[in-house]
Amino acid sequence: MAQQGEAADRVVRVREALASLASAIVAQAAWLLSPWRWPVTGRARDLFLAWRQAAAEQRYLADLSDHDLRDLGLSREDVARPPSQFFWRQ
Repeated sequence: MAQQGEAADRVVRVREALASLASAIVAQAAWLLSPWRWPVTGRARDLFLAWRQAAAEQRYLADLSDHDLRDLGLSREDVARPPSQFFWRQ
């Protein structure tokens, strides 16, 4: 009976240690990913976000069927063609 109590106590200690470790990892990740940790000027940040948005839109359009593209008034060539302006000049 005493061994079962010790085993249960060990399980509780291990769970507490794992929970503590998990919260430390989450806190570290939050610190590393926080916006103030990697300061970027407003213009550079805006350019990066515009590039990311343009890339996501391009991937989305590339995944559409020809029928869906026609509904939008686009052709497969329109999607494959590079934009007339670079995203940072828009």
